[in-house]
Amino acid sequence: MKRTPILAALTALALCGAPAWGQEVPASPDLDARVVLDLPEGTIRVHFPTLLQGWAKATGRRATWSDQVAQVQINTGGLSFDRGEILALAARHGLQVIEGPGEVFGCSLREAASMLQPSTAPLYEQDASLPRTNTYISLSYRVRYGAGSAIYANLRGILARDPGRTGNILYVQGPERLIITDFAPSVEAYRQLLRSLDQPLSGQLVTLYQVPGARWEVLKQQPSAAICAALAKDLEAGQVVRLEEVRSAGEDLRFKRALQEGPEATMLKFELVNSDSSLRGSASRIKISLTRVASETQSEAELEFTANRSGPDCVTAVRIDGSKDRAQLVVVVTPLR
Repeated sequence: MKRTPILAALTALALCGAPAWGQEVPASPDLDARVVLDLPEGTIRVHFPTLLQGWAKATGRRATWSDQVAQVQINTGGLSFDRGEILALAARHGLQVIEGPGEVFGCSLREAASMLQPSTAPLYEQDASLPRTNTYISLSYRVRYGAGSAIYANLRGILARDPGRTGNILYVQGPERLIITDFAPSVEAYRQLLRSLDQPLSGQLVTLYQVPGARWEVLKQQPSAAICAALAKDLEAGQVVRLEEVRSAGEDLRFKRALQEGPEATMLKFELVNSDSSLRGSASRIKISLTRVASETQSEAELEFTANRSGPDCVTAVRIDGSKDRAQLVVVVTPLR
C-alpha cells in the first residue's frame, strides 16, 4: 500500500501477467466483494487512497497510487460500494483505477491517458471472453457485412467524447477490421455496439465515379458487372476518381457535391427516386443535374440527365461537359443483399 511512480506502475500493470492472444486474466474469487470502509458513520469525504486500500483489502489485492492523487479527497456519499460504484466515483472526480493481476492502481485520468499505449495492450479476438477487471486491452473485430469505414466513423465520434481520452480505434482495410483499445468494460460496450451496427445490409449502394472519356469508351460496351469490377480496379490504380459513395436503405436519396475543374466550377445535384408510379414498374429513377459556373464570367450552364432504372444493377454515364474526350460522370447503383 504505497505511492508508486506512474510510469513504473503502468508498465507493470500492462506487462505483468499479460495474457496471450484471447486468454482472459484470471479473476479473483472476491472480485465482486462489496467494499465497506472502516470509518465513522456519516463520513462523506475520504482520501482516494483510502478507498483504494479498502477495495484492495476486500478483493485480496494490494493498492498503489501515483503521487498526484495521494492527497485527493472524493465525495463518496456513503461508506459501502461495489466495484461499479468505485469506478464511477473515480471517473466523476477525474480519477482512474487500473486493475492488474493482484493489484489496483489509482491515478488521474490525465496521467492514464498520457502513459497508456495501445501497442502494449493485450489483444483479444472479437468473440473471446474479455477480462471483467478494469484492465487496458485491445479487441480485433472483423467487419462481416461491409460498411467498416462508416462504422469506424460512428465509433470515432463516440470515442471523441470520452473525457478520459484512453480509447483508440484503428480501421484496417481488406478484409475490414476495427482494432479498439480501451479499458475492458468500455471495450465490451463497444463490441456490443459493433455487433448491432455490423448487420446484413439492404437497400442500395450509389457510387459516383469521374472516368476519363477514352476509358469510358472502352468500358461502356461491357456488362454492368464487368464495368463495376473494372472501375474498382481503376480506382485502386488511381485511374478514376470516386466522387461520392452513399448507402441508401430504400428511401429516396438526394445530395449535392461541388466539383472543381480548372477555370470552371461544377455543382453536382444527384437524385435517386425509388418509388414513382409513372415509371410503370421501374425500380427507380436517377436524375443528375450539373451546373457549371465559369470563374471569370460567372456564367452558368446546366446539364440535366434522367434515366429509369429497370433492373437490379444499373450503370449510367453522363458527360461532365459536351466533349466526348472529356471526363464522364459514371453512376453505379448496386443492390445490397
